[in-house]
Amino acid sequence: SVPDGLQGPSMLLTQDQTNFGFVVLENAVRHVQTLYPDTPIVMVDIPSPATVYKFTSDEIDLWDLLNISTGFSRKPAADIRPRSNNFCRKAMNIAKNAGILFHDARAAMVEEGKKGFLHGPVDWHHLNLAGYHVLSGEVKKSILAMKSGSNKNLQDCVDLY
Repeated sequence: SVPDGLQGPSMLLTQDQTNFGFVVLENAVRHVQTLYPDTPIVMVDIPSPATVYKFTSDEIDLWDLLNISTGFSRKPAADIRPRSNNFCRKAMNIAKNAGILFHDARAAMVEEGKKGFLHGPVDWHHLNLAGYHVLSGEVKKSILAMKSGSNKNLQDCVDLY
C-alpha cells in the first residue's frame, strides 16, 4: 500500500504562492539562457508521487514539507491530477515562450505506475529503481530531441485523468 504523506503537485500552496513559484521558474529559465546562451535546453515535467497513482480513497494526506498546512494536509484525491495538468501547461508555456524544448514525462510514468510502484518502499518521496528506469527513458527522448533538432518524440502536456 502507498503510505500517507506523499508529495503532491503543491496542493498545500495558495494561488499566490503557486504563481510566485512559476515566476521563479520563468526567471530561472531566463537566467540559465543568459549564462549559457549556446547550450540547448529542454524542460521535462516529472510528476509528483501523488500524481502517478490512482487512489481508492476520496482524500489523500499530503507531505507538508514546509509545515504550512496547520493540520489540514488532507486534500481531495480528485484534485491531484487536474492540478498537475494545470502546472504542466504553465511550465510548457514558460518553456515555449523562452524558445526551449519541453517534454511531459507524466503520462509515461502514470502508465508504468499502473503496473507497479515507481516510488518506495523505503523512500516514498523519490523514485525507486523502476521509477528511474522510466524517467531515464523519458529523459533520453529529450536528449535525442535536442541532439537531432527534432521535437517529434517530445510530448506536450497530456491531461491526466
